[in-house]
Amino acid sequence: MSAGPVVRDVRHLHRSEETEEEAEEDLDELEDREDLGSWPEDIDISVYADSSMTLPGMSERGKNCGEWYPAEFCEMCGTVHSGVSYCQQRGCPACWDTWTGNRAESIVRRVTAYRWTKEPGVERRAVHAVASPPTGEVTSLSDVQRYRRKAQSKLREAGVTGGVMVFHGFRVKEEVEEVYEELKEAEAVDGGIWKYVRENGRDWRSQVYWSPHYHVIGVAPEFEPEEEDGWIVKRLSTADALESLKDGGPYQSVAKQSRYILSHATFEPEGMRAVSWFGELHSTQFDPEEELSGGALLVIERKAAEAVGNELYEEEAEEPPTCKEPDCDGERRPIWDANLYIGSSEWVDRVGRETEKRLSAAFDWAIGEKRPPPGLQKPRSRVEYEEAFEQLL
Repeated sequence: MSAGPVVRDVRHLHRSEETEEEAEEDLDELEDREDLGSWPEDIDISVYADSSMTLPGMSERGKNCGEWYPAEFCEMCGTVHSGVSYCQQRGCPACWDTWTGNRAESIVRRVTAYRWTKEPGVERRAVHAVASPPTGEVTSLSDVQRYRRKAQSKLREAGVTGGVMVFHGFRVKEEVEEVYEELKEAEAVDGGIWKYVRENGRDWRSQVYWSPHYHVIGVAPEFEPEEEDGWIVKRLSTADALESLKDGGPYQSVAKQSRYILSHATFEPEGMRAVSWFGELHSTQFDPEEELSGGALLVIERKAAEAVGNELYEEEAEEPPTCKEPDCDGERRPIWDANLYIGSSEWVDRVGRETEKRLSAAFDWAIGEKRPPPGLQKPRSRVEYEEAFEQLL
């Protein structure tokens, strides 16, 4: 039996785009103002990492991503309900925003949980900072990994006791920034500059240049960086003070920082992680379930999801999804449960043989026992799906 398609968690289908766009606008302007150790655009060195690394959404879609398939059925009337499979991979053009939303939510949860275990005041201070290596020293994939550890060391020296780090390999070319600023002034473009790079129709690599640096969101009771050995370490912003778990402000400020650094995280398509924890927030050093009560964790989970625009089911176990057919309020069940109903005389007597036949065909399709005819095996729309299903029958 083959595995079924990967389905995107529906709680993330309604993610707000405003958080990311606002973060890009605010932080792009900050990077324009500050000297953050940007490399010269025309630096005369050989770089081996730039062509090997990519950004979220700039690779190929995952296997089965975007395909329609039989996903659920109604236990009352037997109607088969379709769904769309999603790979949720960071490089996928269709799923990268879900990936960033999910990762941002986990960052907000973990950072907030850790902050809440500390005494009120400076011990809970969370910052967004950047560490830029000396010009010309990071040119290979091994350099990226090696200097990640050095960046963590530099940030610890500056006062960051622990946090999450995301590598950025590229900055936007000056000529692209100038065009973007003109369009922005004319109100002809929405969002930040990285959104513009993604959506203006030009190849993204032609609009950027190699200028590696490391972003971090971490806890820092003090932040006093020293610029030495060619490193530049700067604080970009400070998260709102955390005084109550029910106050949305602290969650939103960390969510804003997280969505920004994840939107153009740089990684190798096969293998290299984009997000890494270090110091006192590393998994070996901090376990939220051991440090906080279940009630506090539940509040943090819900507020974190709200801050990044993800939706959570309300009492999911008590309110299962219902049939979409008119005049039927039966419960929708995963297609994998169809074998519990197919062949049941009591159920077949209620829904009829034709309905059982359709459900049986849908089940066989979902588990890979049967496939639609060539040309219809990977339906990319509801119309193609319905045609494929009828041909399968």
